[in-house]
Amino acid sequence: MNSLSIPEIDLYHLARTTWKRRIILFLVMGCLMLPVILILHLVPKQYTVSMSVAPITGGETQVGNGGLSALARLGGVNLSDISGGAGQFHLFVNALTSRTAADRLAHNQPLMQKLFPAQWSEKEKRWEEPSSILRLISHSLKGVLGIPVEPWHPPSGEQVHELLTNNLQVDDDPKSPIVVVSIQSATPEVAQELLWNLAKAVDAILHQRAVDRADDYLGYLTGQ
Repeated sequence: MNSLSIPEIDLYHLARTTWKRRIILFLVMGCLMLPVILILHLVPKQYTVSMSVAPITGGETQVGNGGLSALARLGGVNLSDISGGAGQFHLFVNALTSRTAADRLAHNQPLMQKLFPAQWSEKEKRWEEPSSILRLISHSLKGVLGIPVEPWHPPSGEQVHELLTNNLQVDDDPKSPIVVVSIQSATPEVAQELLWNLAKAVDAILHQRAVDRADDYLGYLTGQ
């Protein structure tokens, strides 16, 4: 029976051959590394900006004047469940990526100009359609394929909602009362401003809903 022989590798010969062709080796390595270096320099750095939120505990929140609140408690309505508590906090977390919050942020024009700088002309002080070769090619291909091209319009709640849905990360650990909301951006100052205004917008939306619901309850009880 013939045994299978494994050829031995002459490391010395391999090293001498590699050294003789070192110029070719260095050129190949340089060609491979050059695109990586260019990408690292051209692609903007991404920063992670985080915001920690937690429910308010230790006190009872009341909506409306004292007399009507007392009347509501006598009628079996707990206004603290309407305006605060763990349930309200979960509503707050879920509303961070809602279209309602995005529409509210879209009314903040200074913030919108920072979120979509490519579409804002500081010189003309107006929104303008960005011109790019990729956009032109995309529209041309859609025209050839019969795909309808959506006309450009200034950024609105739709674009803000898409930005929040694609980029906002909510770390909601059931074992922890603290929820960490984070977003990645090349401009951390703008990301910080976005998170701050988003929290204020959602808080205002939920507060108004709680007030409206409390007014409905109190109006019903007052009528009784």
